[in-house]
Amino acid sequence: MTMPISEQLPPEEPQPEENLPRSRRRRARQIFTTGDAGERAEFLADLVHQGTATLDFYLFALLCGIVLGAAIWLDSPALFVLAALLAPFMAPVIGMALGTATGSLGYFLRSLASLLVGGVIVFIMGALAGLLIPANGRAPFDQAVYHTQFSWPDLAVLVLGTIVTVTLVVRNPRSRPLVSSVAMAYELLLPLGVAGYGFILTQSPVRLPGLWPDGVILFAATLAVAVMVGTVIFIIQGVHPARPTGYPVGLLLFALMLAASYLLILPGAPVVYHPAPAPQSVEPNPTLVEFPSPTWTLLPVASDTPEPPTATRTPTATIIPTLTASATLPPTGTPVWGLVNAGAANGVIIRAEPNSNTVVTSLLNGNLIQLLPEQVNKAGVIWVHVRAPDGKEGWVQAALILTATPKPG
Repeated sequence: MTMPISEQLPPEEPQPEENLPRSRRRRARQIFTTGDAGERAEFLADLVHQGTATLDFYLFALLCGIVLGAAIWLDSPALFVLAALLAPFMAPVIGMALGTATGSLGYFLRSLASLLVGGVIVFIMGALAGLLIPANGRAPFDQAVYHTQFSWPDLAVLVLGTIVTVTLVVRNPRSRPLVSSVAMAYELLLPLGVAGYGFILTQSPVRLPGLWPDGVILFAATLAVAVMVGTVIFIIQGVHPARPTGYPVGLLLFALMLAASYLLILPGAPVVYHPAPAPQSVEPNPTLVEFPSPTWTLLPVASDTPEPPTATRTPTATIIPTLTASATLPPTGTPVWGLVNAGAANGVIIRAEPNSNTVVTSLLNGNLIQLLPEQVNKAGVIWVHVRAPDGKEGWVQAALILTATPKPG
């Protein structure tokens, strides 16, 4: 009996990526620069699949829009979060970034079209929520206003979510990082639903200025930022155009995204609630001929000051209210009242501080508001301290308030 000197070992099976040494995992992740043409093509095909919207994207967009409509109508922060959790994986945003990095205009446009279809679904669901508001009712707005305003923390969440999502997709092109995608959906889809809600309200007696088109502008600008960040991450990971002609196309797409992101800092962009009207010159003591209604009553204010007397306007009234040209309020203990008159905006926003993004409440045109003595000049705009009929205090632009004083007989 003889002993075998050697035996033939079975062929080595490929190991899963998590069992590979770190150096080999790094090589697998950098396949665009170290692999052969076949590996690069397979890897790119996986990335393209990840950035392509499927039927699930539209179904989850519909589900997100339904919950978002309920969140807007009920003014519920918890439902806003739930809507983001139910949002689809933001594959079209990944596709737009990949199309920019590879210089593929056709793939970029297909991804953009898919995202717009999903966005229209969410927009329509928000509009349906606006149709449920009674014609003579008061629409909730606090959370809706918040989701049409730009803020740096929100931008940081979007950038971080995009970085994590693209990085994980490149590391494992066959998995979908849903958690980080929620951050992207929260900043991109929610403003669209609120814009649809505001669009419907602009067609009804219950109007809220600033929701439409601010939500759409915020969506476009933050989408451009997300695509730019995703493009940079793809380039860092080694993704680049396969042909020389792809470089100018990629640069053109990146420049377009950069221009779109500039919407965040343009005057009248969603950094503020709505664009401030231009100051209008007022002649001394012009006569105010007509108030919005033939009879108006001063509303009581929950404060330590005495309640104002009830004033009823009749056709035989001997006191004609006139505009006060002076911006200085009389230092008196008697409450001074003004009339909200914001023109086409149809209302004003009462802010916690002059020119701040923190909203206290809002009032429609025709409402009375108590003017407090404090005034502030911010960048040439006069802000006055006011108290709303419900007792809430804040700051409003003086140009949006009409003050009435009795005209000497």
